[in-house]
Amino acid sequence: MNKVWEFAPITESFKLDVHGEVKLTKIYEDSLIFTTNHNMIYVWDFQKSKIVERFPAHSVSCLDVDDRVIVTGSYDRNIKVWENSKCKYTLSGHLNSVTNILLVGSLIFSAGQDGKLLKWEMKSNTPVKLCANHKCRILKILLVEEYIVTVSTDGNMILWDIDLGILQNVNTETNPTSICLFKKKIILTTYGEMVLFSIQKERFHLHHVIGFKNMLRTVGTSCSDYHLLISGLQGGKLIVNIISNSFNILKVREYPEVCNILIRENTLLRIHNNILFIDTFGDFPQ
Repeated sequence: MNKVWEFAPITESFKLDVHGEVKLTKIYEDSLIFTTNHNMIYVWDFQKSKIVERFPAHSVSCLDVDDRVIVTGSYDRNIKVWENSKCKYTLSGHLNSVTNILLVGSLIFSAGQDGKLLKWEMKSNTPVKLCANHKCRILKILLVEEYIVTVSTDGNMILWDIDLGILQNVNTETNPTSICLFKKKIILTTYGEMVLFSIQKERFHLHHVIGFKNMLRTVGTSCSDYHLLISGLQGGKLIVNIISNSFNILKVREYPEVCNILIRENTLLRIHNNILFIDTFGDFPQ
């Protein structure tokens, strides 16, 4: 990971006509779905370069999207299923805030502040199954091939069979700050490090640990089909590492402000002060 490719980006900027401050963001196909602290959901179309959908929601704490269905978890403990700007279903079962959502076909997996993982049928108002508890808040739910993986703030990682339950529970000996899935590998970031796991024969397998000298604390991850973005803080700046599928650093970017940042194909998307910046770099090596 010692070769850094340099690219000069072409930057476009768009003022977002929204109420409140942009909070959560999610890329789905040709759209950017985002929420604001005024309990609104917006859909930005990359082809049209404008907002094409907006509707009032609830106090969204997490979201997932699949096949144009948006599922949101909330600080109000409820889960809502949205289609065509309308709420089709409201699911109630958590005793605390909902911290993460995963949509798998007609199934919804939701995590709570209390460490509970619930499994739902989309049309049902009661959980199909209480899978089990983490001891701490669940940061992320991932679908890895046919398995579910959950990671909590204390570094515990659980491998689930969707029907049978827990297959393995391990302590990663990390305090993860963000988690994502890239090239079938589970990426955990922590204080200046990236830890890679895969699943082999229904067990977690540790690949390796990669350190980042240019950041004190990682704060976020984002993935496209071929590239992984790791962002972190150093000296009051946001440092962004763009990494190839062979885990070589392709580009390092610095931004003076902490912003919402995602990767999509060969572009970086930044939202700061409700302005969407799109940095296009040409083709990244893979």
